Amino acid sequence: MTINSMEAFDDPDYLAGQVILLKVNVIACVEGMDDVAFWKDVFKKFATWLKIEFHPHSREKESGGKSVVLTEANIKNADKHFILCIDSDFDHLLKAEPINSNPYIFQTYAYSIENYKIAPENLSDIVEKAALYEKGVDFVSFFEKFSQAVYKLFLYLLYFEKIKRDKHKNGEKADSENLVEEKKLKDIMCVSSAETDSSDIKKSISDFLDSLKEKVNAFEKDIKAKYGSIDLKQIEELIRDFHIKSSELCWYIKGHILYDCIVTVLLNKLIPCYRKEKNKSYTTRQKKNEYGNKFEKIDHKTLLRQNHIRCLAFENCPPMNKIKEDIINYCKELRS
Repeated sequence: MTINSMEAFDDPDYLAGQVILLKVNVIACVEGMDDVAFWKDVFKKFATWLKIEFHPHSREKESGGKSVVLTEANIKNADKHFILCIDSDFDHLLKAEPINSNPYIFQTYAYSIENYKIAPENLSDIVEKAALYEKGVDFVSFFEKFSQAVYKLFLYLLYFEKIKRDKHKNGEKADSENLVEEKKLKDIMCVSSAETDSSDIKKSISDFLDSLKEKVNAFEKDIKAKYGSIDLKQIEELIRDFHIKSSELCWYIKGHILYDCIVTVLLNKLIPCYRKEKNKSYTTRQKKNEYGNKFEKIDHKTLLRQNHIRCLAFENCPPMNKIKEDIINYCKELRS
């Protein structure tokens, strides 16, 4: 049994009745179907005894899933039996309220759930599972270099987002020019499949990182030409407050872009190449057939969609520690 509409959450009496009817401890409102899988796994890891009914608002609808989750009524009704689970976006870093102080609003702390799926420490596991290949790309090193390359871009993104929010808070209309367009970000950050040579992937990655630095420098020149010199010291102080290193920005920059047009593009190139190379290393037809039969059935895209599970299994994804802390504190209240 599931709740039929988001409007039902406006009625606290209805919510209380649903908790009893569904025989659960809590109802959780999340952004979409992918978020159901993520948050279900997270709560299963850190609160195994908790019975939760997850209700997604599809991200395919016209209005954003997050904005529908964070309605005024939902925030008002949120309590220990009705929780809200959302992507942080920049809310955590910009100390947005009531998100950061409400114990019944759970956030990713990383930019989005996609950032956990592309956790650098765990991407090599996908390559190994999908191709039995152990000497592939060093994703940890790649994303450290990527993070350092986009550092200035990240500062400007936070700066413009803060300007927009401050204006909104003061009742002013935000200048749309201050927003960095999604298309512009993709032009800067995305890996070109056509320019990625699977026969020399390391050179392609090195060329991409060099190009990325050039594009970020060009972006900064455009910004300065348009707005003059912008003081980013306050933004840098914000980052220091959270002890974020310049090599760790892959956790806090737009996860869906990293997922769709960096990691997915690279894996689509790497996996077939590594499979071919591995298959050639076998000398007998039996071994070649055995390898081919086993690994042709393993879909690396499915492994990537489920890759957040490795963050939970190995506890090697730093922002996840904050979610764990929030859930532990919440469970203490729920049991009291």
